Amino acid sequence: MSRIPGIIFFGDDKIAKSTRDVSSAQENYVAGIIGAKVQPNSGATAFDKGDLIDEFSLFECKTSMTVKKSVSLKKEWFEKNEEESIARGRTNSILVFNFGEVRENFVSMKLSDFMPIYEAWKEQQLKEMEK
Repeated sequence: MSRIPGIIFFGDDKIAKSTRDVSSAQENYVAGIIGAKVQPNSGATAFDKGDLIDEFSLFECKTSMTVKKSVSLKKEWFEKNEEESIARGRTNSILVFNFGEVRENFVSMKLSDFMPIYEAWKEQQLKEMEK
């Protein structure tokens, strides 16, 4: 069986969707949840970097073609997205990843970026408890 670039093959007859299709599914799903805009062809242009963008954050999405129990997160992904978020005037640089299941995503970011978000959430929770 000949191989087609961008298509992942499983066994002799089973063809999965392309890497782009799986990535797009994750990006569209996450964008719908958080209300961000999907950046078309984000990796293919010199501008509009990051997979998702909103008023405050630039998101880089990483997905797996198969369901896995573990994934590796590369420091270069964080560094690149942080550089691009600064260039785009965004406060937060966020990595969204999954273990191959499009509807179960996780978020990773610098602790220093996370703390203001967490503090604001705690303050809101305390206000709710006082009611």
